[in-house]
Amino acid sequence: MLQCKTCEEGEKCLTCFNSENLPPFCLNPINSHTLIMNQEIMEDKKCQIKCKGCYYNELNQQVCQQCQGQNRKYLNQNCLCKDGYHDYYGFSKNCVKCPQNCKNCQDDNTCTECAENEILNKYTQKCQKCEFGQIYNQFTKKCQNCLYFQRECLFKCPRNTKVNENNICITIEIQLKQNLFAYYSSLVVIIISMFAGYIIFALKFQKKIIALNENFSELEIEKEFNEQIMGQLENFDIQSLKREIEKCEDLINNVQDQIISQNVSNKLIKKLQQQERDHLNQLKILRFIQKLFIKQKHKEKANNKELNQKQQQQLNSLNNSPRIIEKNIQITNQNSRPNQQQQSINNNGY
Repeated sequence: MLQCKTCEEGEKCLTCFNSENLPPFCLNPINSHTLIMNQEIMEDKKCQIKCKGCYYNELNQQVCQQCQGQNRKYLNQNCLCKDGYHDYYGFSKNCVKCPQNCKNCQDDNTCTECAENEILNKYTQKCQKCEFGQIYNQFTKKCQNCLYFQRECLFKCPRNTKVNENNICITIEIQLKQNLFAYYSSLVVIIISMFAGYIIFALKFQKKIIALNENFSELEIEKEFNEQIMGQLENFDIQSLKREIEKCEDLINNVQDQIISQNVSNKLIKKLQQQERDHLNQLKILRFIQKLFIKQKHKEKANNKELNQKQQQQLNSLNNSPRIIEKNIQITNQNSRPNQQQQSINNNGY
């Protein structure tokens, strides 16, 4: 034993390190203290409040020599409370009686075993006559469902509380906070959805604006191209236009021959291909101008023909006008003769 200075048979002390302690267990009968040897240092260890004397065994566990306090029993070298009593988890010298209906308990509010015809409520740790989730009504002498609030089984929820789906009373403030949280969460979701919808609408509207700008730019380019063509059309005659087309075709053939040649580097091939594309575009423009030129000539020819026809009609009208005048005079004279004869007859008769 650690308290023994000398011993026999491993458990009985012959002499003690502390001369005030007495063999065979080296106990101090006055102050319920004991000395132990811990790494060659003497330590004064106080006995538990329930022990009148104590010592440490080979496992360095404190063992009560005698019990002190009321309502205790000595069992297996330990001082325990009697059934139906507790010592507040070992902090009280005396053991006090458990609450009513508790067969055993840990303190005044925690039952571990109930008396006969009583049921342990695992939620409140109290003994009651009704099943879990029920409370005994002293007026009706019957069990009825209860509502829990702060580990108490109640007939109804206290003021400023509200029952939830688990039959637990919660404060209205908490419920209000939950409702506010749900409200603000929904509001945030709505705002985010509206903002996302606005962004999508803005992107689509921007795409439409870009498409309209591109179409407008294409129309402007086409208009400018037509004006350039009409300007070139005025400066060309048919013969010079044919010469330009032949010249452009010769340039294209020359570039194609150079590309086919095996003595040309890749860099030069790219340059020649670009020249070929430029010449093809130029040839396309020249042929388009030629087409417009021919169309314009046909249109002018048709206009001249129509103009000549109108002039011929006017000339014919002028040539026929004297004959028409003479014929009109004859018709007038013929109409006037009967009137003259009638007038002569009237004069002679008078």
